[in-house]
Amino acid sequence: MAKIEIILKKTVPLERILRDNMKALIIIDVQNDFMPTGSLPVKEGDQIIPFINAEMQKGYDLVVATQDWHPATHKS
Repeated sequence: MAKIEIILKKTVPLERILRDNMKALIIIDVQNDFMPTGSLPVKEGDQIIPFINAEMQKGYDLVVATQDWHPATHKS
């Protein structure tokens, strides 16, 4: 089973991490919840993980992974 790890859980000012001509990979909202056995399962949702892992090895200056979050009382 694929596992996604959240590494950074704080806000960092963009001017501290961005520079001209940098190459960035931004991974949007890939979560264990969306894997086939997750709480919000997506059939074959885990098939994207090998592609993401391979892309992360291609020498990006910055790799950012985001995760959407809602309080327990949120209705979505």
